[in-house]
Amino acid sequence: MSTEKSDSARKRKYEIFLEDKVKADLDQLTDAEFRRVDEKISALQHDPRPSHSKKLDNDMYRVRSGDWRVIYMVDDRRQRVVVSRVKRRNERTYR
Repeated sequence: MSTEKSDSARKRKYEIFLEDKVKADLDQLTDAEFRRVDEKISALQHDPRPSHSKKLDNDMYRVRSGDWRVIYMVDDRRQRVVVSRVKRRNERTYR
């Protein structure tokens, strides 16, 4: 019985929303970087908190893709992932 519950929880998909700033961030990427980042963002539909993610604050998380960081919020109630930024890692990335 508990297996059925965990299986159905895994099957639920989260909707991905990109804030306007993200589109400008993605325009800065090379084709190869874009493919890798896009893969990371798409994977959040099935697992919004993968084991390699890092919790930043409240419902904010980040995942790495090479030198790039995808910063996003998880809204479990609405089953949404809202990507707020895609930034190259530097000392100001998380501010």
